[in-house]
Amino acid sequence: VYGYKPQWGDYAYVYYDLTKTPGGASVASNLYSATGAHQVMIGFYEFADELTATDFLPHFDNKTVSDLLCTLMPAGRRTTGSIAEGDVLRVSYKAVYEDGKTYKAENAVRIDTTGILDPYSIYAERYGMDFVTSLFGPAIGEKFSFDTTIEEKDKDGATVTKKVTYSMTIDYVAEENFTTVSVDIPEGAFDENYAEDIRALNGTTVYLTLFIDFFDDYDVPDFDVVFLEKHYGMVLSNESEAAFIERAYEKMYASLEQTRKEEIGEKMLTSLSKTVFTEDRIKKWPKKIIAEHEDTIISTVTQTYENERIAFLEKGEAFPYGDLNSYAEVALNYSSDEFSSLEEYAAQTARETAMDRLFIFRVAELADLRISPEEIDENIETTIGYWLDLYPTATREDILKMFAEEYGSIEWYINITVVYGRIRDYIYYENTYTVK
Repeated sequence: VYGYKPQWGDYAYVYYDLTKTPGGASVASNLYSATGAHQVMIGFYEFADELTATDFLPHFDNKTVSDLLCTLMPAGRRTTGSIAEGDVLRVSYKAVYEDGKTYKAENAVRIDTTGILDPYSIYAERYGMDFVTSLFGPAIGEKFSFDTTIEEKDKDGATVTKKVTYSMTIDYVAEENFTTVSVDIPEGAFDENYAEDIRALNGTTVYLTLFIDFFDDYDVPDFDVVFLEKHYGMVLSNESEAAFIERAYEKMYASLEQTRKEEIGEKMLTSLSKTVFTEDRIKKWPKKIIAEHEDTIISTVTQTYENERIAFLEKGEAFPYGDLNSYAEVALNYSSDEFSSLEEYAAQTARETAMDRLFIFRVAELADLRISPEEIDENIETTIGYWLDLYPTATREDILKMFAEEYGSIEWYINITVVYGRIRDYIYYENTYTVK
């Protein structure tokens, strides 16, 4: 929906830009993000929680942002005529190799054509000059196509040139209406665990510029006896309906508070690991463990790739991925701009995983949060019991094999999850500087 203003409970799709001064350089922004608009459930979501381009922003007041969004008219749409440089488009396309397999595809992706014909513009580098020049000429809504070439790595790592054909449509020109609000950041919002340029935001005013692309019109159900019984299994007994509703509120607030504590603890732990435990502090890397984890990632994705490819062939259908690397990009949700191959992704991921675990166990050692052998045994039995209840036909050996394939052993899984939870709670309840 885009023809009228949203209300509390609607899902708004928002583009934003956060700056230190009006019209200044971005601190966090999704205007040119490849992932598109950010979804906000108005009135039920802490908007700033996802403004994490640098993972440091405080939580804006939810009511203030929600009230603001309810005053904004979503971007208008021009669906006829041609385009000119400076228009902001929504473009849908599908690109295929010569054999018909999909190279890339997106629907209604936002493209700002301001300066787009510069070979070094963000869109020229993301899509190529053939793509951006093709936008000028066709009418809005007209289907058109063009051929171009791309370079990829083959299975031996050699660079090969491939032809791809783009089929495209300019869906509409967006008439975006930006609104800017100022947000005061309190003193002490960022402590010593944050970088100096982030701490410099304490006690300052930042500026949030945003617009709504469109929204989903959602009718919030009544919070009543019928709703609670249907969705939460709560049944009215020997109490008034008002007391029953109040009890439900208290129960849900307690649950939300616990979830909130866990989220905050996890974000603080992530902040510590990124700012305190840097690579230069690691004197000896666990090379064998890293290599094993790297091999596991590659072998798992390769096996899945082969299984799916064979399944397509058996059905007489064309497999939609040209090679293992193009399949891995989708399966593991990364782009070729980030990693040129599955091997590069696996190497980086294995190294980061090892670093995270080194950090966790070092903090556990310093804060005396390690788990005893007796606690490991107790948790193993609880975990196995949970999975056997979930899958009655499985055996104890099946569960142990599942954890061995996924984590190396169930003992390792218990160790890392229990210790991680303890550290997360410790960081939430204790002074984070103590951990540093």
